[in-house]
Amino acid sequence: MKNKLIVATLFTVLSTGVMAQESASKETGYYAELGLGQAYFKQGDTNFNNTMAEIKVGYSFSKYIAAEVLLGNNLNSSDINYNGTNVNAKISSAYGGYGKFSLPVNDGFSLFVRLGVTDARLNATSNLGSDWSSGFDFSYGGGAQFNFTKEIYGQIDYMSYYNKNNVSVAGPSISLGYKF
Repeated sequence: MKNKLIVATLFTVLSTGVMAQESASKETGYYAELGLGQAYFKQGDTNFNNTMAEIKVGYSFSKYIAAEVLLGNNLNSSDINYNGTNVNAKISSAYGGYGKFSLPVNDGFSLFVRLGVTDARLNATSNLGSDWSSGFDFSYGGGAQFNFTKEIYGQIDYMSYYNKNNVSVAGPSISLGYKF
C-alpha cells in the first residue's frame, strides 16, 4: 500500500510538471498571423489608402518579448489626381522586422508596442507612363491582443511604417494568429 501511495504521489508530481510545462510552452515559441491592414499614404496634399494582406511570423522569447517579420502585399489600388494628372497608385508591398513588447493585463488580454524597420514599395501609373519608389524607415506602433484559446488569438493595432521626406505611411490592421 505504501509503495502504491509513493508511486501515485510521484505520478501526480511529474504530471503536474508536464502540464505546467505545456501551459508555459505557449508563452514561448513560434507564431504566425494572417491579417488585413489599411495603408494610408500622405505626401503634402496627395493622399490615398490601400488594403494590404499581411503575414507575420515571429518567435516569443517570453510573454513579454518577441521578434517578428512582416510581409504585406497590396489588395487594391487608388485613383488619385496628382498635379492635374489622373494616377493609379498603390503601395504594392511592404517588408519589416520588429521587436514586440507585451504587457499582459490578464490571461486573455494584453497590450503591446512594436518597434522596428519597414521597407515599402509604391507603384504609380498614368497615361504618361509608370514609376515606382521604395523607402526604408524606422517603424513603431501599438495594439491589443485577445487570446481566444492557448493557441489562437486576435490582434488589432496601429502602425507608423514610414515617416520622412514629407511622406508618411501609417494605418490600422486586424489579424488572427496561431501559437505553435
